[in-house]
Amino acid sequence: MKTMRFMVAFLAICLVIGTVASAPKVVAYGEGSYGAYWQVLLDVHEEFNDEYGMVQYLEYALYDMDNNGVKELIVQAGTCEADYVWRIYTIVNNVVNFIGETFGGHSMLFACPDEGFYNMMGHMGYEEICRVVYINQVVLEEPISAKELADDEDYSTPGVPIRTAYITDDSLLWDGDNEDA
Repeated sequence: MKTMRFMVAFLAICLVIGTVASAPKVVAYGEGSYGAYWQVLLDVHEEFNDEYGMVQYLEYALYDMDNNGVKELIVQAGTCEADYVWRIYTIVNNVVNFIGETFGGHSMLFACPDEGFYNMMGHMGYEEICRVVYINQVVLEEPISAKELADDEDYSTPGVPIRTAYITDDSLLWDGDNEDA
């Protein structure tokens, strides 16, 4: 009996994955699940997969930027630290929509107690922090600080780090207990 349930569940998952991979528009799968974003991860993987295999290091996060109960997908795209960006997507009427991007090289994402998130870029003793918000269907960046660090100074942590995973790991999409940060 357990084997039969496993086979049915396995076939259902295969059907869903096959449907997502071939669908022109991605549709959300049930409350608490962000499977609709799976196609975006596949597309980013395909776009940046090259002979160097660096695509395996691209990351993504789920975070509710506008406190409306729907977590946005924030996915790193690019070929290296020099051209990385964080692309941001949301689900509207069960369809995934690209809504904007922010810099992504040498950066970390942090939860903001208000709307949006903090994007902190730190490299070679210099840091920039901006707050990224999604208001009135527009992604905006608000500079918070930019500074050279003293020799004995550490990079800032403007909040709690937002949980990320590599784009080859879809576990955040299916984790019902996915914490924002």
